[in-house]
Amino acid sequence: MTKAILIDPFLPAISTVEVDGFEDIQRMIDCRCFTCVRFPDGKHVAYVDDEGLINNTRVGVRFIDKIYPDALAGRILILADDGQGGDADCELTGADVQAMIKGIVEFG
Repeated sequence: MTKAILIDPFLPAISTVEVDGFEDIQRMIDCRCFTCVRFPDGKHVAYVDDEGLINNTRVGVRFIDKIYPDALAGRILILADDGQGGDADCELTGADVQAMIKGIVEFG
């Protein structure tokens, strides 16, 4: 199991969770197809619903521009990268992630 941070803009809440493979990632962010957004630290990756906006997801997360300049629709799962293409335990805390979030956004 790998430690991750889940951002749920529907609640809103930030929590620590454990995942074991891509099926858990899909389940945690409630999607069929996901994409990755690499954080500027080169160590962490955010998994997001690749079809979030076309599936009419109404809320998302806006990170500070330094992290990512556009709002990301739906739930977000943050893991670390092991440097070889695999996942590793997220080294960020909930407080670290909260400090990276500009706010919750609603899509029209």
